[in-house]
Amino acid sequence: ADPSEVDLGKLLHKPKKPKKRRKSDQSEAAEASVEGSASSDESDNISNQSGSDGDRTPDTTPDTTPKTNGATTPSDSLRQHLLLLTDQPQRFLIPVPRTKTDLEKWAIPYHDLSKTLLHNAIISITVSRFGPLAGRLIRILAANDNTTKLDEKMLVLLSLIPQKQMRTLLHSMHRAGHIELQEIPKDGSQRRPGMTLFYWFFDPERCIKRMLEETYKTMTRLIQRARVEREAVRGTVEKAERTDVVGREEELLGEGELTALNEWKEKEERIWGEVSRLDELVAVLRDF
Repeated sequence: ADPSEVDLGKLLHKPKKPKKRRKSDQSEAAEASVEGSASSDESDNISNQSGSDGDRTPDTTPDTTPKTNGATTPSDSLRQHLLLLTDQPQRFLIPVPRTKTDLEKWAIPYHDLSKTLLHNAIISITVSRFGPLAGRLIRILAANDNTTKLDEKMLVLLSLIPQKQMRTLLHSMHRAGHIELQEIPKDGSQRRPGMTLFYWFFDPERCIKRMLEETYKTMTRLIQRARVEREAVRGTVEKAERTDVVGREEELLGEGELTALNEWKEKEERIWGEVSRLDELVAVLRDF
């Protein structure tokens, strides 16, 4: 092709140059872009608000934590048991006031429990010896920290015991040292029974001292009885305690010896069991 020839198609289809935008068009485009950004910001704010509103609404996702279906945990059971001990009249436990730093604590009121234990031991011994009515009289006289002193008329009203029966019971308990009697003459110059007021009262120290003496005597008698019972079958017991007989009593001992040995073992077990019980009583009366 001749380079001097002119392509009419290119001339006819020559691309047009872009026209320059006017200032008014540029300002309108800028306003449109500002409005677009504002609308996008508003949509973001709306989405954020909807998200925050969603946070305020309760979460509908299922709870994956294990449930106990109303079953109590070991710590709850322990706390219920401790509360049960605090609700007892004897107050086996007392709750310690909680603070912000300390956990829940419990204390044992040893002083109060010692008094309760000692009082119950005295009542138990009195009832076992004189009957339940004697325990009722001790409770009445031991009221108000053992400072109560009453005459027979007042005791009859409070204990609801017939006067004749109560009078016999009071004298028996007085001879045993469980209660004390105070005589107050109406006229200081005369001490006639008709002119004297008799007031009964309970002295725990004297009562405990007397009970300890009786308990020691009983323990001594039981130990002596155990020795006497052993002496009665001494030969059989020594034979049964030989090293070549231990474990073969039925083979090497006669029928009579086996019977005597078994009877002695039963007696010895009962005797030393009673001595052990009295030893625990001595610990309560002496050490508390």
